[in-house]
Amino acid sequence: MSGEQLAFLMKDDDGNVQIYTVSPNGGAIKQVTNNPFSVASTISWSPDGKMIAYAGDDSVFVTEVSSGKTSRVAPKDAARPVLALAVDFSHDGKQIAYERVVKGADGERNQIFVTKLAE
Repeated sequence: MSGEQLAFLMKDDDGNVQIYTVSPNGGAIKQVTNNPFSVASTISWSPDGKMIAYAGDDSVFVTEVSSGKTSRVAPKDAARPVLALAVDFSHDGKQIAYERVVKGADGERNQIFVTKLAE
């Protein structure tokens, strides 16, 4: 990533937490996401700086920074919700790791899942 933009979380006019960017040199703030739900986790830049991954709506999403196009990349599963923790791109940008709560005979556990992105 080149460091041309800083990403941060801030509420929109509807009260949902969205992703915004701004140049580290100052300038206009750009709203990147416009979801009907709040971003619920930290954000992760793709290695090429073109996408941001995050958790929200009990799932994992990727948004293209230039267009704001958002895609759900992990299925929503109310029985195994995605945790509002770190969602991280792999070093090659082809996979995203995240955590879900998984119920077992001995209780609930947080487990790491990986989803591959379409090429």
